[in-house]
Amino acid sequence: MKLAILADDFTGALDTSVQFSSRGISTVLISGEQPWKLMSENCEVLTMDLQTRHLPPADVYRRVYRAAEELRQKNVPYLYIKTDSGMRGNVGAALAAAADSWKSSVYFVPAYPKTGRTVVDGTLYVDGKPVSESVFGEDMFNPVRYDRIADIIAEQTRMPVVEKWQSEGAIVLKNAATNEDMKQLVAEISPEMRLMAGCAGLAHYLPEKLHIPAGKLPEVMLHQPLVVISGSTSKVSLRQLRYCEERGFRSILLTNILDAEPDFKSLVRQVSEADQHSGILLEVIRSEEECICLNRKAASQGLDAVHASERIASNLGKAAAAIMKAGFPGALFVFGGDTLACVLREIGVQRIEPLCEIESGVVVSEVFREDGSLFIISKSGSFGSANVVENVCRKYSMGAFAQ
Repeated sequence: MKLAILADDFTGALDTSVQFSSRGISTVLISGEQPWKLMSENCEVLTMDLQTRHLPPADVYRRVYRAAEELRQKNVPYLYIKTDSGMRGNVGAALAAAADSWKSSVYFVPAYPKTGRTVVDGTLYVDGKPVSESVFGEDMFNPVRYDRIADIIAEQTRMPVVEKWQSEGAIVLKNAATNEDMKQLVAEISPEMRLMAGCAGLAHYLPEKLHIPAGKLPEVMLHQPLVVISGSTSKVSLRQLRYCEERGFRSILLTNILDAEPDFKSLVRQVSEADQHSGILLEVIRSEEECICLNRKAASQGLDAVHASERIASNLGKAAAAIMKAGFPGALFVFGGDTLACVLREIGVQRIEPLCEIESGVVVSEVFREDGSLFIISKSGSFGSANVVENVCRKYSMGAFAQ
C-alpha cells in the first residue's frame, strides 16, 4: 500500500479515490464507524470513509486519530486527509488528529480550481463568491459561516494555521487559484511531507508525484433504466433534477420520507411500471419552497436538522433496497454523500471499487454484494453540470438522452 485516504463522507471518498483508480491504480474503499477493522493491504490506495461530516469536533478527532494510528503502525508511506471542498464538517479537528498521530504538520491544499474552488489570501471562493455566500453557506444542515479558512479551523482546533512548512504541529495552508498554482504546490512536496490534505483537487496530481504505478483500466457497462436517488437539498441538485424532468424523466416525490417506518410498496410498483427507456427521479423536494415545508414537518416531529438529515438518508437507503429486492435491473445514480452511504448499507454492499469519472466529482463505481455486483454513479449534492445526468446517459447509451 502506497497511500491511505481518510474521508469524511462517501461521495468525497469516491471522488478522491477515482483520481487514482481512473489511472488503473488498484484502489479499494471501505466504510463504517471503525473501517480499519476491514482494512485490506492488497491494493495500492486504500480509502476509509469515516462518516465524520456531521460529528462534533471531539468525536471527529477521536475517530480520525484512531484510523491514522492504525495506518501509522502499519507503516503506510503517505496519508491523505480528504476535506470537503466547501469546508463543511469539522475539518480542523480531522487535520489536528492526523497531525498529532503522525507527529507531523499537515500540507493543506483545499483548492480545486477545475470545479471553481479557489483559495486567495487564505479565503475560500466558490465560483468567484466567498464560500459563505455560495451554496455551501446555504447548506440546510451544515452551513459554512466564515470565508477565511483559518477562521473556520479556529472553531474546531487550537492547532495553528501557517503559510510555510514546518515539521510538526501546524496546518500549513496553501493558496491556489489556477491549475498551474496546483502543479507548483505539488512540485514543492518533499519526502518529509508524508501527511497531506485537501479535496480531489490535490489528489489528482499525486499518482505521478508519489510514483504509484498505473495498471489496466476497467470496463464499465450500465443497464437501463437509470434511477436517480437524491437526498440533496442543494440548488445545484435541484437544477439538475428539473433539467431531467423537463426532458422526460419521471419524478416520484417521496412524501413519506420523514416517516419512522415508511412503506415503499407504492414506490416499487411505480418504478416497475415505468418505461424502461426513460429515467426515474426519486426526490424528497422539488423546490426551495418544498425544502422549507420539509423543515417544518421535521420540526413538528421533534427532529432537528441533523436528525432529519439522518432519517431522510436512511429512508432513501431503504427505498433503494426495496427496489433492488423487487428485481430492479438498472443502474443507480445517487446524489449526496449521506444518502450514498445509506443506500450502500441497505443494499448490503461489502466492497466498493471506484472506476472512472464522468465529470469532476461524478464517479462510476462497481459495488459488490453477496449475490454479485452492480454499478452505481454518485456525486456530491453541490457538484456537476446542469446536464450531468444527460452526460451519463449519453456516455452509456441509456435512457431518454441516449439518442
